[in-house]
Amino acid sequence: MNTTNKKTAKTKKTTGLSGATSTEKISKKEQKLRALAEKIQKISAKHNVKPFNRKELYAN
Repeated sequence: MNTTNKKTAKTKKTTGLSGATSTEKISKKEQKLRALAEKIQKISAKHNVKPFNRKELYAN
């Protein structure tokens, strides 16, 4: 049994369709990715950056 995962993982309460609350463990990688995503959203909102569209690169 690995105790380090229990100490480092954060739990998030979510409500399902039934309304009952359940907890999900969030990994460190996911925490970092969410933090980076928030930073990117703030920067893109500040500079009015539009999302990248891949379809523009390819010929139809």
